[in-house]
Formats: sequence, C-alpha cells, structure tokens
Amino acid sequence: MKKLSTCILATTMVVSLVPSMAFASGEVSAVAKIIGGKPILSGTEPIVKDVELQLTITNASYLSNTTSEEHEFTISLEDATFNADTKDEFEDLILTSKLENKDTITKTVTDFSDDSFTFVLEGGLLAVDDIIAIDLDSTLDNNSAGSTAMIYIESDVITVDNLSLTGVAEKGFSIAFTKPVKLVIGERVKLDDKAVKVEPKVDGSYDTGTNFKLELSKGFEFVDGTKVTARDKNNIVKYATVKDGKLSIESPSTEPFYIEGLVIEATTAKVGDAATLKLSSQGLSATTTSDSSDKEEAKDEVKDETDKEEVKDETDKEEIKDPEVTDKEEIVVPKLVISIGADYMMSGEEKITLDAPAYISKEEYTMLPVKAVSSALSETGTVDWNGETKTVTITLGDRVVVMTVGESFYYVNGGEKIASLGSLEIVEGRTFLPIRDLGNALNITDIVWDAGTKTATLNGGTK
Repeated sequence: MKKLSTCILATTMVVSLVPSMAFASGEVSAVAKIIGGKPILSGTEPIVKDVELQLTITNASYLSNTTSEEHEFTISLEDATFNADTKDEFEDLILTSKLENKDTITKTVTDFSDDSFTFVLEGGLLAVDDIIAIDLDSTLDNNSAGSTAMIYIESDVITVDNLSLTGVAEKGFSIAFTKPVKLVIGERVKLDDKAVKVEPKVDGSYDTGTNFKLELSKGFEFVDGTKVTARDKNNIVKYATVKDGKLSIESPSTEPFYIEGLVIEATTAKVGDAATLKLSSQGLSATTTSDSSDKEEAKDEVKDETDKEEVKDETDKEEIKDPEVTDKEEIVVPKLVISIGADYMMSGEEKITLDAPAYISKEEYTMLPVKAVSSALSETGTVDWNGETKTVTITLGDRVVVMTVGESFYYVNGGEKIASLGSLEIVEGRTFLPIRDLGNALNITDIVWDAGTKTATLNGGTK
C-alpha cells in the first residue's frame, strides 16, 4: 500500500497540502480537510460516523481541446476497516453532488477490500471549488485509549502527508476561562456569561445531570448567595446557588456548557496571584488559570481598598446577592425580522433591501446574505468578508465571531470553538449564513420562527 497522504480520523481540522502533479491534458490540484467527527470513548464500540474527507479543487487548468478527463483515487485505511462490503456500498461513500459537472461526471469503483478502495471519476472536467467528498464510515481495529486510525490518499490531483488527529480517548472534560479576568483585591467582579466553558474531551464523558464541584484557589472566593446557571448551546439550563463559598452544579446535557453568573472576590490573594478554578466530578478533575490583576494598577487599588476595609465589612447581604457588574460595555442589537423570499428585511424600524432573498437550506436553516447582516449591524458593529479565505468576521463590542465557508464550527474571540448548527454557503457569488448561528454568535437567545409566514425574528436588545 502506498502511503502518499495521511490523516487520522477525528475532530474537524483543515490541513495544508502540497500541489498535485501535472498530467497530459493540463494541471489539476486540490486541498483536503476532514469534516465532522469526534474522538471515540475508550471501551465503546469504535465506529467512526459522520466523518467526511473533502477534496476541494483549487486549480483545474485543462488544455483548450479537453472535454473529458479521467481521475483515479485510492483511499486506504490503517488500523481501521470500512463498513462497506460491496461495490455499490463503496460507491455510495463517494459524494459528487458538489461538482459543477455532476450530471456528466460518473464515479466507478474499480477495486476494493476491507481497508481500501479505488475509484475513477470520468465523463467531464473538474472545476475550481468542486468538492469530492468521501464518507469515512468505518470501524477502528482497537478501542483502547490512544488508538488512532489513519487514511492514505493516492491520486493524480493531490498529495498529502502527516495529518494526525486523536482517535480514541478516555473520559474527561476541560474547563477554560474564555476571556482574561482582572480582579482588584477587595472588589467583586461578575464574569461574563460565556467566560467559563466546560467541554467533554470525548462523547460520553458525562451525562445529563452529572454533578460538578467548582473550587477557587486560596485567596479567592465565590460570593455567597450568587445564583449560577449552567447553559448549553440549546439553552438547556441547570441552576445552583453559592452557599458558604461553595458551588456545585449539574450539567444541563452531555454537550459543552457555560457556567454563567459567577461572581469572584479576591479576599486574601496577593497582587499578581492567579485565580485557579478547579472542576471535579466522578473522580476526574480539570483546572484552568486566569490573570487575577494588573500588577501596577493593583498596588494602588490595594492601598485604597485598605482604607475602605470597614465599609466593605458593612456590606449587607442584599448587595452580596446582587453584586455590581464592572467593565460591562452596553451594545444594543436591533430586532431583526427576515421573511423567506422577501426582497427586504427589518432591522429595528429600518427597512433593508436585500440583493438576494433569504432561503431555507437543505439542512432546514434560514439563510441570510452576509451583506444584509453588515447593513443591519452598521450602527453597532462591523461585518467583514475575506474572499481569499472565505471567512466572515463579525465584530460587536468586545465580541469577535469568525465563520468560514465549509467549516462545521466558528470561533468567538479567537479561542472559543463553537459547533455550527448550519454552515456558510456561497450561492451565485453571494455568501449566506444561518440565522440561528448568527443569533447564537451574537448571544441572542430569543429567536422565533413563524412557520405560517415563514418569518424568523431575532429579538436583540442590550448585550
């Protein structure tokens, strides 16, 4: 088996590629990425589902007299086997719906075994931005932690090497501060709603209702009486209240979730100390660290707060339960109303003309032109499109959201990775994004769909 290109099945990742070789009728090259998939929980059935290899054509320079060209691809697995058994089943793994000449190009499997198959595309020419997708429905040979499965690609249009992703993992979870937090000794700070994120390392790491205990390092305390919420991306929530400086809260689902409403006080911490947040459950634990103070500023504040110590001791319980939020920027997001097929949308009281109407994607999500989003947020934010990377960047106050065509996730503030409900799409040269992803990205939870009028309403407000 030739091993010209390598990747390991697991989470979504885009990888760099080497240009393909030239051949008689011109030059064709592609880039590849793995879409979907997550690490498999150790000890469970190691079936790889919803993982797709996508080969996107980046160059298709055929000679002028060429009307058809044959391209051969061999896809091979190591430490895994395909779940397909017949020629027809292997051909079903090859998805050609995103080819410009899909009506004329045919796919034919010429050879196959349990861990490899070869297919030919012929009957037409490949075009730039064509996507040849391979469903990697397979089973790993080993389900112990640390096991991986690799895929090799041999073709005349692409050469890839050294793509590695985790295959099988033990139960576990991570906790992260998504934004730096600055505390002044003696003062309380309420963290942003999405400042603390809990995420399973692998599906099955925890169940709905799993109890998590949160602890702060010495010198820092949760403020008693604070009501805290655990919220996942589907707005499923669990509630808890800080008592005697201690906090335990249940997971709202098996998905990643945010811990909202946390109020932290630097009590006996020294200038420059870092607040460490420890999360523990089922004998497992995870820890993260955030900046606790700006050293120069904190020195002054410590001196000032020492003079006010008696005042702080007299703070009543009501004030403790409803602490003041500091450094919170108010951003007003207008109410957005979008109707399928209409040539306009409403942004607050403003009527915005659409150069292309909203539509419902094959994933059944309402899609809105990016240009319309830019107009709708022109008073409070910015929307930028990078045609080279096919990336949309939405900036609203201190919240920066980055979405890329073809990806199944988006980034918030450069670090937080959130799974997309839909995906960006380019239709007739215009870029569209799912309205529900837009709402989630801008922290808009009140989204209403009227099936009768086919109208989506995003109720914004102050963020």
